[in-house]
Amino acid sequence: MIGIHVDDLIGAGLESDEVYQKAKQDYVQKIKPLTLSDFSDENRKLTGKEVSMLRGLLGALQWPATQTSPHLSASVSLLCGEVSAATVSTATQANKLLRFAKANNDVGLQFADLGQLHELCMIALSDAAWGVRKNHESQGGYFVLLMNVKALQGHLDQPYVVLDWRSYKLPRISRSSLNSEAQACAGAMDALEYLLIFWHGCSALVVDAKALYDSLKAEVPQMQGDRRSKIEVMVVKQKMDEVKTKLKWISSETQLADGVTKIAARQLLADRLRSHVFSLHSPSSEEEDPS
Repeated sequence: MIGIHVDDLIGAGLESDEVYQKAKQDYVQKIKPLTLSDFSDENRKLTGKEVSMLRGLLGALQWPATQTSPHLSASVSLLCGEVSAATVSTATQANKLLRFAKANNDVGLQFADLGQLHELCMIALSDAAWGVRKNHESQGGYFVLLMNVKALQGHLDQPYVVLDWRSYKLPRISRSSLNSEAQACAGAMDALEYLLIFWHGCSALVVDAKALYDSLKAEVPQMQGDRRSKIEVMVVKQKMDEVKTKLKWISSETQLADGVTKIAARQLLADRLRSHVFSLHSPSSEEEDPS
């Protein structure tokens, strides 16, 4: 089956069907790497023509990164931030990203049967990487998942459906890691609130920054000398109250959103998305009773 709307297509078929397999387009495998005349000096600035080629490659990868491949989103966003002052090193990283995309081309979105409608909940996960961009700006990212409420009740390795994700430059310069975490958390809460307008139900906000978790748990956030972060946290708390959102803390090694804030975590994210199961609990987690 093929659905058509203006210039967009959506197709479906049986994986076992030979006709369907022949009709499928392998988009990522057709993207070609950058070919520069000289890769020897990684600090050399790219020529105008080379920059144009770089933009073309990143543009080609940005489409799957925003449509079906969350594991590409942090790398694409961070490399796009380097284009204006791109060097041979940037081009090398872009080619490495293309190789990574092709090696993990089997990872995509899956839509599993999660149970009855009244058994489902939305879960937002946020993370930030402080000063990780070339100009020392920070990167934020989040996921919004649809899961069975069993995930909030201690059941491990629960299937999920990805509803939304994003990797982006945080809008304000962060003076601390906590401030970047608070900004990313506010972005995740905005996305969760938006989706809950269409589907009201149980929800949870998941963070791995313990200082942020403690501030959100406190009746009045205590952030000495960091008024901006305090405002961010108070806004998040208000939104959580409005849509009755639970707060969860998990360790960084199990945080799904870690993979949409830094390049180093992209392979781990791809592996996690390949399994399409997720656990809200980690051995060292200290979280409020989900009941």
